[in-house]
This record gives sequence, C-alpha cells and structure tokens, in this order.
Amino acid sequence: MKIGSADQAFDLQRIALARRTIGEDAMLMVDANCVYDVSSAIKMAKAFAPYSVTWFEEPVPMDDLDNCVQVAAAIDTPWPSGRIILHAGILKKLLPVVPPRFSKAIQP
Repeated sequence: MKIGSADQAFDLQRIALARRTIGEDAMLMVDANCVYDVSSAIKMAKAFAPYSVTWFEEPVPMDDLDNCVQVAAAIDTPWPSGRIILHAGILKKLLPVVPPRFSKAIQP
C-alpha cells in the first residue's frame, strides 16, 4: 500500500486498518515512494513495527546509498530495492554495501 503522506499518523491508521482487515497471516507491504529523509523513515518503520509489515519499499531516495545504508541498519523491516535505479552502475554499487536485510528482493 502507498504511504508517505504529510500526515504520518494518518498513514499509521491506514496500516493498522489494513492489518486488521487482511489478518495476521497475509503479507502487508508499504511503499513510500522515496518521500522520507533518514530520520523520518526510521521513525515510521519503528511506528509500524507492531503491524508486521513485510517490507518497506523505497523509504528514502535509492540513489543516495549512504541514506539507504543508514536506514537499513536502523530498522528491522526489509525492503526491496532497484526498481527506480535506472543505471546498472548504481545497482552494482548498492548490492555489496547494504546490510543483508536491505534487499530481500531486487526489482531491476
């Protein structure tokens, strides 16, 4: 589901509602479309942790590898990567430097 509105509390309410609706056994994936900075992405991931989110797609811009690594190191929720990386050289640089939970799925 898409998240990343200016109102993080509203997004959290939507995540909670989605989890209640689909149940605990279904996968719940969220996509922020790169709208967060590092601290906001970490804050949001910690806030939705009780809802067992399967992955957190594009919490920060994917072309800023330092930010990606910072977020990945600080949260437990994995995220897929690569979908918006248009240059193969960036993807090659990304894969060796990120924690293993960062990219459970590559979306070239």
